[in-house]
Amino acid sequence: MTFTIDASISSSQKTDRITEFYRNLFALKFYFRIFVYDTYFMNKILFVVCWLFLLSFSAYSADYYDSLSYDKEFSEPIKWYPEQSIHTKPIQCRIYSDYGKIYYLIENSLSEYEPVAYEDGIFLKGSKGNVKDYEVVVLLESDDGRVELFSKRYRIDLTENPDIKKNEKKKYYEKNIEYSYDSINLSYDFSDAKYGVAYGKRKIEFPFKLTDNAEKKSIITLNGVESSKTDMFVSVSYQNGPDVQSDISLYSIDMTETGRPSFGNFYWGQVYKQNYKIKIKPAGVNDKIYYWLREFHKDELIFAPPSRSKIELWNEYAGAIELVSKYGSEGAMGIAAFSVGMNNKPSEIAGPYYFRVEDREETFTQVFMDEKIDYKREIAFNDKKFNEPLLEYGMGLIRFNSFSSDDKFYFNYKSANSVGRSDNIPCEGEYKFVNNDVEPYKLNFFYSNGETIGEVVLFPANATLPILKNEKSKNIYLNSDKVIEFYMPKNAVRYSVTADLDKELSVDSKSPEFKGRFNVVADGDEAVYKLRFGAFEDNGALKDLSDYYYIYLNKNVSESGALSEGIDFETYHNSVKLLTLNCEDKKLKIFYKIGDAGEWMSYRDPVEFHPPLYGVSFVKIFVKSVDTAGNERVNPEPFILKFDRRGLFVDKNAKLGGNGTEKSPFNSLFPALVSAKKNNLKIIYLINDEIDISVSSKISTDIIIQPYKKGERAKIVFDTKNSLKKEEIWFDVTAGGFFEARNLDLDIVNGGNLIKTERTKTKLYDISFNYKGEGEFLLLDSFKSKIGVSGCSLEAYKSKKVGFINAVKSEVILRAVKSNVASNDVDMLNFDKSKKISIEGFYCDITCDNSVSLIKSDYSEMNLTNIIINLNGSYKRSSAFLTENSAVNINESDFIFKGDDPFEIKVMDDKNSKIIIENSLFKIDKSVGAIGFNQNGGTLLFAKSALDINGCSDYAYSFRNDKSKLRIESSVVRNQFCESSLIFSLNNGVFEGINNSIFSNNVVGSAYGFWITGKVAITTINSFYYFSENIEKCGFIFVNNDDMNRLKPIWNSNAISERAVFITFSDNQNGDTYVADYKKTNYFCDFKDSFAFERNDFFIPTGNSPLLGGGIGEDETSIKIPKYDFFGNDRLFPGNRVDVGAAQITGYIK
Repeated sequence: MTFTIDASISSSQKTDRITEFYRNLFALKFYFRIFVYDTYFMNKILFVVCWLFLLSFSAYSADYYDSLSYDKEFSEPIKWYPEQSIHTKPIQCRIYSDYGKIYYLIENSLSEYEPVAYEDGIFLKGSKGNVKDYEVVVLLESDDGRVELFSKRYRIDLTENPDIKKNEKKKYYEKNIEYSYDSINLSYDFSDAKYGVAYGKRKIEFPFKLTDNAEKKSIITLNGVESSKTDMFVSVSYQNGPDVQSDISLYSIDMTETGRPSFGNFYWGQVYKQNYKIKIKPAGVNDKIYYWLREFHKDELIFAPPSRSKIELWNEYAGAIELVSKYGSEGAMGIAAFSVGMNNKPSEIAGPYYFRVEDREETFTQVFMDEKIDYKREIAFNDKKFNEPLLEYGMGLIRFNSFSSDDKFYFNYKSANSVGRSDNIPCEGEYKFVNNDVEPYKLNFFYSNGETIGEVVLFPANATLPILKNEKSKNIYLNSDKVIEFYMPKNAVRYSVTADLDKELSVDSKSPEFKGRFNVVADGDEAVYKLRFGAFEDNGALKDLSDYYYIYLNKNVSESGALSEGIDFETYHNSVKLLTLNCEDKKLKIFYKIGDAGEWMSYRDPVEFHPPLYGVSFVKIFVKSVDTAGNERVNPEPFILKFDRRGLFVDKNAKLGGNGTEKSPFNSLFPALVSAKKNNLKIIYLINDEIDISVSSKISTDIIIQPYKKGERAKIVFDTKNSLKKEEIWFDVTAGGFFEARNLDLDIVNGGNLIKTERTKTKLYDISFNYKGEGEFLLLDSFKSKIGVSGCSLEAYKSKKVGFINAVKSEVILRAVKSNVASNDVDMLNFDKSKKISIEGFYCDITCDNSVSLIKSDYSEMNLTNIIINLNGSYKRSSAFLTENSAVNINESDFIFKGDDPFEIKVMDDKNSKIIIENSLFKIDKSVGAIGFNQNGGTLLFAKSALDINGCSDYAYSFRNDKSKLRIESSVVRNQFCESSLIFSLNNGVFEGINNSIFSNNVVGSAYGFWITGKVAITTINSFYYFSENIEKCGFIFVNNDDMNRLKPIWNSNAISERAVFITFSDNQNGDTYVADYKKTNYFCDFKDSFAFERNDFFIPTGNSPLLGGGIGEDETSIKIPKYDFFGNDRLFPGNRVDVGAAQITGYIK
């Protein structure tokens, strides 16, 4: 039989209940075997029985409570209010951190639940009449992109008679904090009226004393000083077993003026790369930052940011700002920021700074001086470095020099009768420690990540005699030779010693000098010593005499009455541990207790310890043995069981056989992935800068892989020796699994697929993928999964075929993704039956030798923003989009196709989809043939966008629509330097064109604006159609119909080049009726020298053009006129005349 302690408790009742349940279960199974022959139904029945039992057990059991008896070894970077405990009413859990952004989970499953951004408290309601446990899991995301996991368990007991077990860790007090500009109010509710609260300005003064108070509540108000910063230590002390325990916090009240936020080296005139992320740092850690960011076209008037009082025109800063430019070298961006401090007063404005954002290599990088400086951190205690343990007397100053504002430390202390620990404290300036006690205090200092700084023993200021280091009594019992050590005062000490316990000892100036160590030895099995010390003045006079010390050595007595088996107490663990206790004398009874305040329990069977879910923690296990006469022998020191469950650590230089803790890491990634599921751990930390993987892995649990070192990256090299390396799937994430990777460089030497997911979730942050193989490679293969990718890049320069993602029935989010590939074939983004596709910032440079497909979509829904595609090479065919039965929204995107005379370039080939394109550019240079948008069925809206086709040695078709509806507004379309040009090919469809600029320029053969087949409805308003003088054969409309009535045009305020034939019929019918109708509300124009085609804004007419103000507004037509022009300017403001074409010049440029 095995007892189980779930972090604090052992219960024979629970064990007996389980045993009884299994006996009944097996009897039940035997009974059903007689009557039920179908194994399937048998298993179903057993499953239901088990499930109902476990459900009732978890709801009933008051003894299942993890982590209450465990203490945290490190000071965590987050604070919880209240602390974990058992509560008899609903509570509001509040979480704070200065170290990053907080997300939380109520259930510990990333595959099933999405972390929620913490805002203002988590309400834990409980269930009336029941006991309900909440495991609150916090994910803390730091500025460098790494994450850490923390957890607390809260029990809400709303039964009529709550059972608060005595052996659970006692909750000594609850704390509430209220902040104001000039003060901090601290309110404590204690469980006992005997407590102590002390405070001092950057000073710790020992001892912390307990007093008997009239009530169990204490309220302290810390007041600030005008125009200065006040730092106050507050210690809360209470009785914890034999010790007085103190919790120490540092509170700061900063009443200095709010400092301006910092942009680092960011300044005027710099050029930054597209999608670069700019940081803003506050002067004070609690300051709230507001920023202003705007882009100006070079022809616009640049203005300053708004007043700080107009807060609605500023954005609240929540993290690094991604720079996305619409104008590139043709524009400029402006940025400014200010802070609001705890005093609610705004700082001065930092900036504005005006700069450019371009997609080029030579750009600036933002640097903050406190990050750039290689800090030579210096720490001293009383001006002594921590090279070895220090012994100081009475008082000491710990001083920090050249630390960054992010650096923190904490300390713990221990004396004969007291213990304590601080929260994290800034590594700045100096802090004072004073010992007014009669006992020495041992202080240990650590950085906030647990790294040791050093040790100091602070000796009592007025003590003149030696004090025992390790033993607590002057009666010392030993079972082997040993050196007894003492802390020594500054003055000289002499001693006398005898083996005669009845002899009186005197100490004088002739007695031997004592140096702090007494060697206890015996020639035989036993020895006894009587020892006394004397303290002497510098002149040799005796000033003090100690009590007697008695030392008994008996080598025939065992060291302890109880011994342990099954646990190595020298190392850290991360899984359930089983403790066995025994005695050499089998007649002795063994007792144990958990923690200082626990109650003694009789030991009968091995005890099972379940560690807290996350963090580094330890539990004290006190053991004693009792003989038949009732005499007790308590083990001199408790067993300390240590757990490290921050995650699993991988160090390729580690020895084989580690358990995955930081002190005993795995030496490869594969065992860490296996252990993660077994031990319910999520994060895998890579200690090395680079590790290798040669074996693929199946993932069916939550996994997060990231570097361990703050602010650094780690590399993983994937190289399999498998003969089927071309088909290798490195990470196969199956149902129930979750895969996340952060801040990594992944070199894939071989393998066909990096990540395959099925019915699960995958998240990738700031990952560099470098495929170095020569075969076919797909980065992500997803089926019925959720995929999130942010800040990642893909490089592949030798592949036969490369793709970024293939997603079937999945949800996909891509943010700020960059791809640079050179491949024979490219099949970049494929979506099938995927209803939630969101892509913001996808930048792709492609060099291809054969065929290119950028985005395929079947029965899917896509929202695409800021897609930048540059395609080059000697490819034969390319398509930006192959879509069918989909909904596609494209905004603020650029697609640039440059080839070595490929056979055909096609922007979009669609069937039965709903397409919306806004604020985007599609540019084709140098091809045999080119088709812009080819649609069969469906609808297409092309708004505030441009399609520019250049240099086709054969044909250039801009829009080819069959049985579909095309609306184009405020847009620019140009076909130039082509053999033949056709802007709109329409068959049995509907066309609406409002405020467009259409160009057929320098076409060698024929050029047409419209080619009509079947029944077509045409509406064109406020648009012009330009045909250059050198076109051999050009026409506005060619009708390939035998029935003139099938063409139904609506036209108003359009302008067409005079030299273009207005309308031509395939059977040579007379079109004079259409010409006459056109002339009623439209006109022909000589556009000679009206446009400067060498400019990027070639579509803006030069000089005093009749196009300016020549259009109609909404009050003159029932057709909806687009409110905004190509540049986003409002063309419909009151009193303004509408221009013909995509750009609204009138009202903006005088």
